[in-house]
This record gives sequence, structure tokens and C-alpha cells, in this order.
Amino acid sequence: MPFFSSAFLPQLETLIANHKLAQIETPQTKSAKTQSKIPTLTVTLYALFKTAGVERNASDAFSAQMINKLTGVDNDSVNENLRRIIHPKTLTPKERAEMVKGIAVAKVYFEKLSHSPAIKLLDGLEMKLRGA
Repeated sequence: MPFFSSAFLPQLETLIANHKLAQIETPQTKSAKTQSKIPTLTVTLYALFKTAGVERNASDAFSAQMINKLTGVDNDSVNENLRRIIHPKTLTPKERAEMVKGIAVAKVYFEKLSHSPAIKLLDGLEMKLRGA
């Protein structure tokens, strides 16, 4: 039993963590990239705006237009993803999974930048999504 706890479990945890990281960083098909790109981009910009002190970031036309001007992503897609972040109780299981995946990708980005405020914000968003 000591071998199991001291050797096997730590190695298993490392393998699981590496597998999750590889899934995030593995090149995806064009369809998969398109499906996860907008939620990830929206979550990343939301975290950047919030940690920069920009309080005007809501699921409305103005916020969608501002992000559209930065990214070129259509207003409706941005607005829908902002709504998913801000009002997670209305999400379907599939929408919730897409947002959690977007948060995971954004977290890797902010971890590489060592941007602790954004990581903390994303952890809170993830808990909100998982608990809603």
C-alpha cells in the first residue's frame, strides 16, 4: 500500500495533468478550432478587461461591438458568449462544456504569462459554471 500512495498516485496525477495539457495544446481540426475559438477568445478578453479594471463588460450590444472591433468576430457570437459567462444558469450542458473548455484554454494562456489576477478570475468563472 505505501508504494501505491507514494509512487503510483503521484505518477498517475502527473500523467493526467500532462494529458489534459496535451489536449489543450494539440492542433485541432478546422471545425473543432472554430467551435472552441469564440468562447475561448471571449473568455480571454473578458478576463483581460476585468483584470484591467474595465467595468463596462456586459452581455449587451455595446460590449459585443467593442469586442467585434478588436477581433472581427460577429456581434451575435460575442454577445452570446458574454451572456454565457455572465448568466451561466441558462446554459445547456453542451454550452456549459464549451465555456469550461474555453476557460481551460484561457487559463493556460494566463498561466504562461503568470497573470495571477486573470487565473483567479477564471477559477471563479469555472466554479460558477460547474456549480450553476
